[in-house]
Amino acid sequence: MDRSTQTSRRRQYLTALAATVSLGGCLQFSESAATQTSTDAAADASGEAGSNSTATAGANTQTDTPTADLPPGTEWIANAQAPFISGPVVTDGTVLATSIDRHVYAFDAATGQKQWTVTSDTELEKGLAATGGIAVAAGFEEQLGVAIDDGTVSYRASGFENGTRAQTVAGGTVFQCGVQKSLRALDPTTGDAKWTNTGDGPRVAVDNDSETVCIGIQPTGHHGEPPWAFAGLDATTGEELWHIERDLADSSANPRVGVAGGTCLAYNGGDHHMLIDARSGDVQTEVTDSRIGRIYDTTADTIVVSRGTKLAGIAGSTGDVTWTTAIGPGSHDATYLADDGTFWALSGTSLSRVDVASGTASAAGDLSLGGVDVAGTGVSDGLAVADGRVFVTTSDARLRALTQP
Repeated sequence: MDRSTQTSRRRQYLTALAATVSLGGCLQFSESAATQTSTDAAADASGEAGSNSTATAGANTQTDTPTADLPPGTEWIANAQAPFISGPVVTDGTVLATSIDRHVYAFDAATGQKQWTVTSDTELEKGLAATGGIAVAAGFEEQLGVAIDDGTVSYRASGFENGTRAQTVAGGTVFQCGVQKSLRALDPTTGDAKWTNTGDGPRVAVDNDSETVCIGIQPTGHHGEPPWAFAGLDATTGEELWHIERDLADSSANPRVGVAGGTCLAYNGGDHHMLIDARSGDVQTEVTDSRIGRIYDTTADTIVVSRGTKLAGIAGSTGDVTWTTAIGPGSHDATYLADDGTFWALSGTSLSRVDVASGTASAAGDLSLGGVDVAGTGVSDGLAVADGRVFVTTSDARLRALTQP
C-alpha cells in the first residue's frame, strides 16, 4: 500500500472510530485503576517496563472479553488504549504490536495475557521488527529498542533525520531510511549506527538479501515527480555499489524495491520496473508498461507481487514470472509471509494462502471476527500466522487471536 493510500485509510479509520466512541461510548481504551498494577504505573511514568514486567494472571491482562462471549474460533482478544498501528509480530511465543496510544505492547501468544508495555513520546508507525531478542519500533520522530523477554528498554533514540521512513531487518542488523536523505545500518541492541550513507534525495523504500541493500529514491522529494532512482549498497560497509536514475514522468511514481536471488526488482510504483543485478547494478530487464501493482514480500528466491487481480511470483535468479494465481477478491486488507514460505492474505473475513515456492494457492477458511474486519485500519501488516493461530488487528481497535482454520 502506498503512503498516500495508507494515510487516507488511516484517517477514515480514526474518523469512524471517533464517531463510534462519541456516539456509543462502547470502545474502552483505558485500563481502570484497579487493573493497572503499581509496576505498570511506574513503567508508564518512566517510559520503561518495570523490573517485574511480566504480568501475573489476570492482573495486567488486556483480554477483558469473557471466554463465553468470544466469537467462534477466537482464543483471545486484546485491546490497547487506542488503535494498533504496527504489528502483530510473533516471536518466541510473544505477540508484539504498537498503538496510537504511544505504547509498545507484548502479549502471550497462547493466552493473550499482557506481558509488558513500554511508552514512547510519539507514535511508532514506521516499522516494528524483532531480531536477536530485541523489538525495534520506529516512527517519524523516535525509535525504541526493547528486550522481548522482559520489556527492558535497551535504547531510546531520536534525531535521525527527524525519524525513520521505512526499515527492514536481516542478519541481526536493522536497515532504516531516514526521513530526509540517509540510509543507516543499526545495531538493534545498542541503537548505534554501524554505518550511515547519505545521498542526494529521500530514500523511501528499502529491502535486502543480507549481502546487498537496495533502496528506492525520490530525488525531488515530491511524490510522482521525475526523476526517480534506485541504488544498491553493500550491507556490511554501506558503500554504494550502483545508482540508476530515470527521468521519466509518471504521476503515480513512488519507488518500491524487493530483493531475492541476487536480483533487485525496482518498481517506480506506476508503469515502470527494472530487474537489476543487486551487486553489479546491471539492468537485466526494463519494462515501461509494467503490470505490477504492489511488491508484497520476498523469500530467498522469489519476489511476491500483485499483477492485476492476481498474485505472481518472480524468480530472483532469472527474473521470470514463475507462477500467477488468483486468491480472494483480488484485493487484500492484510498480508503476511511466514518463515516456512507460506504467503497469507486476508480479504474481509476470508483467509487464503499461497506456497511461494510452487504458487499453489488454497482457501484457508473464513475468520469469525464478530462483525468487524480489517478494512480501513490503515495497518497493511496487521496479520500474522504462527503456531496454529491467526493474529489480526481489526477495525474496532483490537488485536485478535483465532484458531487457524
